[in-house]
Amino acid sequence: MKGSDPQAEKRDEKAAQLNVFVAIVDEFVDGYCARHNRPSTAKETERLLRAEFLPKWGNRAIDRITRADVHRLLDGIVDRGSPSGTRHAFAAIRKLFGWCADRGLVE
Repeated sequence: MKGSDPQAEKRDEKAAQLNVFVAIVDEFVDGYCARHNRPSTAKETERLLRAEFLPKWGNRAIDRITRADVHRLLDGIVDRGSPSGTRHAFAAIRKLFGWCADRGLVE
């Protein structure tokens, strides 16, 4: 009879939870932005990520978000009539994904 390892399953579940978009945003904002940006920049980056991206991708694995997903979301911001908002949102998400790439969370 083949048994399972409950501890390994818990570790895998916890790792999966840490790899979801919402957890990555929290870590990025608290870790990177707070240390490397002026407070106003950090606050605006956090606002953009939470307002524009989190509602769509909150519980999605970060490595399952594609360039096409990003472009679709940014196109939606343009369609709302906010080209400057699109540029700011793009800068925030580009910064987040660059940070993720540096840490090996995405390729």
